[in-house]
Amino acid sequence: MSNWRSGIFEIVRHGLALGVDGALICRLERGQGVRVPVYDLTWRAKGACQGLDPDIFYPDNEDNCDEAKSICKACEVRIACLDYALESREKQGIWGGASARERRRLVRLGRRSA
Repeated sequence: MSNWRSGIFEIVRHGLALGVDGALICRLERGQGVRVPVYDLTWRAKGACQGLDPDIFYPDNEDNCDEAKSICKACEVRIACLDYALESREKQGIWGGASARERRRLVRLGRRSA
């Protein structure tokens, strides 16, 4: 296994860049060099979701996401979480109180207004 480690991220095989806490930061494509967007993920430790069952935030379908959204609604880092999901193009799960469908809509609305 080839590793490159710094204080911010670690690149392991298959072109994945992981944060020091093990969270996926980005995927690297061959030939791109090391251009890693560095996300500040310190907000994750303050999330209301910490220690809860991840299945709550990854429901079978988006109609069953009320429990996750109610947890997110009271979370102090909801905006940082949603920003991260929008910037990193998270395709699944409830992030910052928004489902994948809702986040796609936010991205489309942002493109129209830009």
